[in-house]
Amino acid sequence: MLYALQSEQGKVKIGFAAGRKLGSAVTRNRAKRMMREIARRRLLDVVPGYSLILIARAGALKATFIELNKELSFLLRKLNLLYQG
Repeated sequence: MLYALQSEQGKVKIGFAAGRKLGSAVTRNRAKRMMREIARRRLLDVVPGYSLILIARAGALKATFIELNKELSFLLRKLNLLYQG
């Protein structure tokens, strides 16, 4: 899940969350680590001036790194947050 809010700053800020429904602390931290790495690789493609919150859901635990990367790309395109070019 991705939430985006336009901010006054000219840079992109990203926060990560994983609720207790996801599982133990180890499981939640693994999900957040995967999301951080995927977001780090896509950070330069995002239009500046937005604050983003990525929330891990149960499907993220079973998904591969490539699947999560595609899902983040889809969500960023859907919200028009990627550079057009």
